[in-house]
Amino acid sequence: MVAQKKGILSTVTKWDALLGQRVLDTISFVVPTFLFSAFAIAPKAVDLQNHAIQFLVLAFILLASFARLVTGWSVLRSLRFQALSAALDIGGLYVFLFAIAAAYGEPLAMVLKAPTTNLLFVYIIARVVLFDIRLIAFTGGFAALGWAGLTYCALFEPGSPGTTRQFTEYMTSMEILVGAQVEQIISILLVTLVSAAVINAYQKDGLTGLRKRREFLRALQRRFAKQTGSEHSALILVRIASWEDLARTQKSAADKALQSVASALMKAPVPTYMAARYEAGAIMLWKRGADSEAALKNHLKLLMAIATEALAPQRLPVHIGAVQTDEYSRKIIRDVLVAVEHAAERLDQIQICDAALSALIDEQDQITAQLETAVEDDKVVVLHQPIVDMLSNRIAGTEALTRLRGEDDRLISPIAFVPIAEKSGKIDEIGAQILAIACRDNEIMRQAGLGEDLFISVNVAPPQVQAWTRLRGAVKTAIDQSIPLKLEVTESIAAQDDTMLDRISILKEFGAKLAIDDFGTGYSSLERLADMPFDTIKIDMAFTRKITQDDGFAMIDAIVRMARASGKDIIIEGIETAEQQALALKAGIRLGQGYYFSRPVSVEDLLQQAQAGPDFLIEDAADVA
Repeated sequence: MVAQKKGILSTVTKWDALLGQRVLDTISFVVPTFLFSAFAIAPKAVDLQNHAIQFLVLAFILLASFARLVTGWSVLRSLRFQALSAALDIGGLYVFLFAIAAAYGEPLAMVLKAPTTNLLFVYIIARVVLFDIRLIAFTGGFAALGWAGLTYCALFEPGSPGTTRQFTEYMTSMEILVGAQVEQIISILLVTLVSAAVINAYQKDGLTGLRKRREFLRALQRRFAKQTGSEHSALILVRIASWEDLARTQKSAADKALQSVASALMKAPVPTYMAARYEAGAIMLWKRGADSEAALKNHLKLLMAIATEALAPQRLPVHIGAVQTDEYSRKIIRDVLVAVEHAAERLDQIQICDAALSALIDEQDQITAQLETAVEDDKVVVLHQPIVDMLSNRIAGTEALTRLRGEDDRLISPIAFVPIAEKSGKIDEIGAQILAIACRDNEIMRQAGLGEDLFISVNVAPPQVQAWTRLRGAVKTAIDQSIPLKLEVTESIAAQDDTMLDRISILKEFGAKLAIDDFGTGYSSLERLADMPFDTIKIDMAFTRKITQDDGFAMIDAIVRMARASGKDIIIEGIETAEQQALALKAGIRLGQGYYFSRPVSVEDLLQQAQAGPDFLIEDAADVA
């Protein structure tokens, strides 16, 4: 829900300026239309020549307004289009003033005092405000200069026969005319300055004084458009790690930290660049001239040193990601965001998005897109790896291992897609389908005669337990259908808060067995074993690979003894050789799993293996390598 709200807000803020433009465009079209109609039926508009002048001038304004109304969003965002439109509109207004003076036989000074003039000017000046300070300055300066020119013309214009000489002399006197028009010019400039100040506040972040993200991206597009040839630029993201955590507890300290970093980066003794507060605790920089990756790396090291020194009082770490590019696209924004995430895993906390990382990101994006419709398109594949009773070499159960069928029909490993599914929130839906398919396959295997007590083991990710409702319903349904279900959860679930443990305890109360997966590689300890609501411990293959060594065997032997004392069953993973199987049996472990017995296969292939004989032992592990 929170992500959905953020998406809505982002969409609204992206288009609010342009939508405001459309409203002003509509008003500036309607007002001249009304004035055109009024002048057309005015009593003084009886002379054909005067009527023609009014028609031509107002028709020009109407056509300019109509042209803006029919332009597309991309054209409306163009600074060049806005500047040209401003010049034409204001120039048209000044022509209109001269035409009105000529049409009614009145001095220009009289027309400059008309309320209609001010009204039209306000609409035109407001219409070109696309939240760009340069455009406001251009429009305001152009308008003020033009008004000064009109005043100059009015000073030397003779009186009109349509008014008395005394009145004309009074209205066109130096003191009255200059004083009134100076007020107009000052008003124009004040409106320009106030508008510029407002837009500056709109564009700049109040805390750091840097550009806001939206204005930064717009400016970035313009900068890239001006680049020539194959000149490379660098997009750099400097992220203060744990800034949001600090802001939740000590907001003033977090604000001071961000201000210090922003100030230090902008004073850095490096080539000038454009900067923005891109995220809550992150600053994005655009550096022109970054053709050498080695030079860019040195530049990033300098930025790291500067940011680290600025954050010395708060002792907050900094991660820096960067990407070299010669053009603007959404891809470079994506690449720099992923690069800064990878920087957190590096010793120097710096990551440049090279070709290999970019290819990895592209692959992850493809997987993300496939995950969106994986359930509907039936792209989730469930394979089964037998869990074997090593004393009899007969199958005791299977572990359901998932794959994602890609567009080229290849199977994508869970190592590649599960983290993405967890991050995107799709793991809850996909996990429910895996559970349903696994239970269906288990029913098929049991009906085929592999044993009524043949259990099915299914992995459960922490986000599934957090989402809870779908998982709870799927497990309840499986147990109601008498499926011998074993749920494998990681140690990270066991290490989390009481809510997570309470929920997996409820699943156990339903009748599901619980296994702790990859035991010994995470948060658990042997001392905590008795307090955990698990029935089975799965010894990770990292221990299995060392079982042939004395210290490795001793570690497994200690785990077995503690598990037995706690009343837990044991399954050992990663059995790949006869020697490993023999040593596992020597340690007192009966259930084993690994390539020595079978690689993960479909339910159909598993049934064919079973028909070949009850012995699941594979004498040569190379056959399944």
